[in-house]
Amino acid sequence: MKLTGRVLHLVSNPDLLRTQLSGGRPDLGGSEYHYGVNTDAMISGRACTLGYTPQILGPYFLENFLEAVSQDDVRGGGFQVVVGGHAYGSGSSREVAVVAHVGAGIELVVADSFQRIFQENMVYAGMPFTTDRGVVDRLEAGEDIDVTSFYAELPRFFRAVSEAGGLMSYGTRLLAGEVQPTYATEVAARPLNVVEKIIAAKVWRGEGQTDGIAAVAPGEQVLCRAAFRGMHEYTAGMVMDLYAQEWGEAELYRSDLVAAFEDHFVLIGHRTVPDHVKDSRLGPAMQLTEEMVQACERFGIRLHGPGRPFPAGVCHRLVVEDYALPGDVIVLTDSHTPTAGVMNAFAFGVGSTAMAFALRTGLIPVTVPKVVRVEVQGSAGGLLSPKDLILHLIGMPY
Repeated sequence: MKLTGRVLHLVSNPDLLRTQLSGGRPDLGGSEYHYGVNTDAMISGRACTLGYTPQILGPYFLENFLEAVSQDDVRGGGFQVVVGGHAYGSGSSREVAVVAHVGAGIELVVADSFQRIFQENMVYAGMPFTTDRGVVDRLEAGEDIDVTSFYAELPRFFRAVSEAGGLMSYGTRLLAGEVQPTYATEVAARPLNVVEKIIAAKVWRGEGQTDGIAAVAPGEQVLCRAAFRGMHEYTAGMVMDLYAQEWGEAELYRSDLVAAFEDHFVLIGHRTVPDHVKDSRLGPAMQLTEEMVQACERFGIRLHGPGRPFPAGVCHRLVVEDYALPGDVIVLTDSHTPTAGVMNAFAFGVGSTAMAFALRTGLIPVTVPKVVRVEVQGSAGGLLSPKDLILHLIGMPY
């Protein structure tokens, strides 16, 4: 990669952002990079109703970020590299946040650290990224950098996926018997917490082998046998488009454990929604819904929603009530998926590529989570609820 465009530094000062967007090169010395640039800020829910291709989403990349970025500022400004702070890509599991980068002309993301789902989505979609800020200086000095060299920084599984050209092509190789586990399968037993026990029991050991190993450890990357897999109308079109590009009409793995949910757009046509919102969003939203419906009919996927074959409701609630079982590994293209952990399952949100991979292979990549001990002291005073507490905790820069 050679720098032919510009570098956008996502600092917390809106005025410095505006200067960059207007073509200037402000002095950024000592400027604080924005913590936790959110996927919802990268691409808004409003824009997500319009589609999922780079051409559609590119103009909306970072729109309204810090109230300094207008529609098409990044793409129109000729930016090629974006630089962020810690926890880049926090927020929802929407993989279209990566797609929006591509559509805006971004070819490389540099940040101090990345959030799990967003980092996975970049690996699976083939977007180059690094935590080495020195790369920016080298590019600006005119160096032609081989972005595949960044693979060496990645854990073994991520590296294998990147070298295969992305998760979909990796999945094709896996189905052909050309892939072996990138992790040890003969390991000594050790004491495990509940999530580690669930993961260890579901680890893929290779073609023809029974699932499960004796132990896993925090930070390890493994492939696990997924039970329930689900998507909703925001994501299903992209999921099934990726699936069809790689595997055509091939059967899903255990389609009886797959469902789609019409829950995000069901009120967009309601009489209380302003006409200007309906004018811009109703048509595209119904198109995304129709893509999901057609995919369900074509592949025999259970469809939940008003007037659909299965009961209507919010996807992550229905997963708890109808699908989650103790000991399962559960994935849904929704960042609220951990709700199903109440069933003593390991449940988490994933992007569209990971879901397409799971639909065909029955496997899902898992990075074994670490345990964090939090001690809270004092009285709730009859006012503080558990939800208040967890919302406060997850908003802390840990």
